[in-house]
Amino acid sequence: QQLLGSAREFEGVARLDELWPNLRAAFGWACSTGDLELARNLMEPISTEIYARSRNEVGDWAEQLLSHAAAEDQELREFGLTWAARRYMRNMDLEGYEHLVGRFGEPDIPMLRFARAFIDGDHQARLAASHEALADFRAGNDQYQADLFEIAGHSMTLLMAGDADGATNVLHEALARHRVGGPPTCVHWALTSLGYAALSRGDVEEAYDMFDQAAAVVVPERTNSLNNPLASRIALRRGNLHEATVLLRAHVEDLLEQDNMYLVTTAEAEFITLAAATDRLEDAAMVIGHLGQGRGVANAAFRTLLSPELQSTGIASDDRQRQHRLTGESMSDHEVLVHVRHVLDDMLAKV
Repeated sequence: QQLLGSAREFEGVARLDELWPNLRAAFGWACSTGDLELARNLMEPISTEIYARSRNEVGDWAEQLLSHAAAEDQELREFGLTWAARRYMRNMDLEGYEHLVGRFGEPDIPMLRFARAFIDGDHQARLAASHEALADFRAGNDQYQADLFEIAGHSMTLLMAGDADGATNVLHEALARHRVGGPPTCVHWALTSLGYAALSRGDVEEAYDMFDQAAAVVVPERTNSLNNPLASRIALRRGNLHEATVLLRAHVEDLLEQDNMYLVTTAEAEFITLAAATDRLEDAAMVIGHLGQGRGVANAAFRTLLSPELQSTGIASDDRQRQHRLTGESMSDHEVLVHVRHVLDDMLAKV
């Protein structure tokens, strides 16, 4: 983990790939023999990989640990629930989350309050839990976990709750630290989030400067990154429609392969911008309908993910577009991503 949280992140990821089969076997042995302390010690240092690099197996391990934990071992159960919940957050799977807490309980701890608010789309409840969760992480021994949550969890929660200035302050402090000591993933995530915070404040030039810098940061393979959609937005701004479409298509494919519904909203925003630029207004309207399910378009902060031009346009204003918007409202995250991929394939066939 020392490598994962440092400038040597690439080395750490490569080493973890080599160790993963042995780690899996050791974790399973520890659980089967009742050595749950060893099982937790094996899992905890790499638990953040569930959202840093889509290693969903960590969620399986967390639930396996919970199934062996004694009812009175509250600390172990809270640890297991924290990381098991991460999988359902990434997949935006409320049914799965309810099943998890139905089996193992839902103790009143900040990260579980954060998880429920995240899945429910309750930005204010998420904000209150976020402050406490970050404080808990900082009070612990694992500052790498705290660093990742500060950027991916806390700062974006501030932004979605409408506090762009607060998010910007947190992110600038984090960026200054991680530019010096790494890891590259934190640098990329901070720059990306600073770009969206700048859009929220209406500072388009600063936003694109941040996006340019973020797109230039190379991160390890499988890292949850917005490099492709950011590069797509930049390519579209420069008039390169084909490149923009190819890049966004690759990002959507990655999300589908990883079952990563956490980044659906960003992919949708970039698709709406691209579709509107190519006069695919009915397709844009359908995706706007999906976003309207309490996911963002109704939230002023999230509207800034759309291009500045789209924030004041009349997409979904005529009858046919309104019908497509209604269709989008009934689509699941997975269904809308499949639809977006189909439209992007059609666009590529015609470019």
